[in-house]
Amino acid sequence: MKRKVFLFFIIVFIFMAYFVKAELTIDGGALIRPVGLGSQAQFGTSVALGEDYAFIGAPGHLTTNVAGNGTVFVAKREVGWAITQKLIATDGASGHRFGSSVAIDGNWAVVGASGAEAVYVYELVGSIWTFRQKLVASPNNPGSIFGSSVAISGTKIVVGAYGSNSYSGRVYVFNYDGFQWAQTQILSVADGATYDFFGYVLAISDNTLVVGAYGDDETGGTNFGSTYLFYFDGELWNYGQKLKAPDGGSGDNFGESVDIDGSTLVIGASRDDDKGSNAGAAYVFNGVSDQWNFQSKLAGSDSHAGDWFGSSVGVNGNLIVAGSPLWDDTNGVTNRGTLYPFIFDGSSWLEQDKLLPPTPWGSYDDNFGNSVTLTSENILGGAKLADWQGRDAGDVYIYELTYSEGCMQDLDCNDNIACTTDVCNVGTCLHSPQHDLCNDGAFCNGAESCNTLNGCVAGTSPCGAGQTCNEGMDSCQSACNTDADTVPYGDCDGEIESNEITNYIEGYYSGNVNIEELSSVLDAYM
Repeated sequence: MKRKVFLFFIIVFIFMAYFVKAELTIDGGALIRPVGLGSQAQFGTSVALGEDYAFIGAPGHLTTNVAGNGTVFVAKREVGWAITQKLIATDGASGHRFGSSVAIDGNWAVVGASGAEAVYVYELVGSIWTFRQKLVASPNNPGSIFGSSVAISGTKIVVGAYGSNSYSGRVYVFNYDGFQWAQTQILSVADGATYDFFGYVLAISDNTLVVGAYGDDETGGTNFGSTYLFYFDGELWNYGQKLKAPDGGSGDNFGESVDIDGSTLVIGASRDDDKGSNAGAAYVFNGVSDQWNFQSKLAGSDSHAGDWFGSSVGVNGNLIVAGSPLWDDTNGVTNRGTLYPFIFDGSSWLEQDKLLPPTPWGSYDDNFGNSVTLTSENILGGAKLADWQGRDAGDVYIYELTYSEGCMQDLDCNDNIACTTDVCNVGTCLHSPQHDLCNDGAFCNGAESCNTLNGCVAGTSPCGAGQTCNEGMDSCQSACNTDADTVPYGDCDGEIESNEITNYIEGYYSGNVNIEELSSVLDAYM
C-alpha cells in the first residue's frame, strides 16, 4: 500500500512539473507620447503590436497643415519603447483620417484611412517601414468607409467597409502573390440588413476570420449584434458560423469589438446591462475545428452603469484584456478609463488587478481603454482623448508582462523531443504531439505515435492471431500450413506456385481476397 501511495505522488509530481503554469506579473506601465501632437490628434485611436514594433494611429493629427489628414507613429522596442518613425499618406487630404485602423504581422503592416476609403501597405526593410502599395475597393463604393477596420495574416489582408450597401457592410480580401497585393474576394452575409455594420471590426488568426456586426437586429429589438466566422480553404474564404450572445438584448452591441488567438475568441458588447445600463461585457468562445461554443461571460468586478466595458478586447493565449473607456475611478475622476486583464486557470477566467496609466498620467475624459492589443510580452492601450498636449491629443501606455516561472518565448520551451511542437502560451509551455513525424512508413509495424514525455513510440502489428503481415501488399493474411501447399491464400515456401494462384483466384471469387492482393500475386507469378 505504501508503494502505491508513493508511486501516486511521483506521478502527480511529474504531471505538475511538466504542466506547471507561470505566475503573471504586469508592471505599472510606461507612457508612449510623440512630441507636438496638438489638439484633436486622437493618438491611440488604433493600436497594433508586433514583436519589436508598435503601430499607433492618430487619425486627427494635423499633417502639413492639413487637419484630419492623419499620422501613424511607429514605436520600436529597444531599452524601452520609443517613437522611431512617423508614417503619413503622401496623397492625403483633410478628413482622410489616415491611421483610423492599423494591423501588423511580421514584416508587413496595414494602415486604414477611412475618410479616403483607402488602405496603405508597408513592409519592414532593415529597420525602416517602407510604403509598398495603396489598396482601394473594386468596384469603388463611395460612402463605404472602406478602411475603417483592417487585419493581416501572412499573405492575406482583409479590409472592412461597414458603410457599404446602406450600412449593411462588406469585407474585402486581398492576397499577396509575391509581387503585389490584389483583391480576390468580397464577403457579405445572406442575412445582412441595413445598418448591421458588418465589417465594423475584424480579427484574423491563421485560417479563421472574425467579422463583427454590432448593428444586427433580432425580433423585438435593435442592435442585439452578432459576429460571423469565415474559414479559408486554401483559395477562398467560406462562411462558417454566426455567433450571438446567449443572453443578448436590444442595444447590447455584441460584436462591437473582437479578437481571436488560436482556439479562443473574445467578443465585446459594450452596452450590455447586467451590471447597470451600458455597463458592458465581453463573451468568450472556444473553438474546435469549425465549431465555436460559448465558454464564459466577463465583466469587471467593479463595473457599473455607463462604463462601456468591452469597447475594446484583446486575447493572447490564456490572457484576455478588455477596455472600459468610460470607467470612473473612486476619486470621482469620470471617464478616466481602465483595462481589465483576465487569466485562464484551466477552468475559468480570473480577473486580475486593473491597469491604469502610471502616475501622474490619466485624468478626466481620457477614455483610456478605447483600444487595446497584446502579445505574450506586452499590453498596449490607447487613451485617445487625453489632453496633455492639447484637447483630445491622446496618449498610449504599454505594460510589460513577466512570469515568476515558465517561459517568455517559444525557444524557452524546447523539450528536445523531435515529434512535439513547443509553444510558449502566456508563460506556460505547451507541448503538442505530432504523430505524423513518427510514421516510419511500414505497414507491418503498425501506427507509431508521439508521446510528449518520451518521444516516438513504436506501433503494434495490425495483424491478429493466426495471421501474417505482408509488407509488400500492406495486408494481413492467414498463416500458412507448412505441411502442404494447399493453404487458401499464402506462400509457404517463398515461391508462388500454380496451385497457390488457383487458391487466390478462388479466394477472390469467394470475397476473401481483394483485387489488389490478386493483382499483386499474379504480377509476381508472371
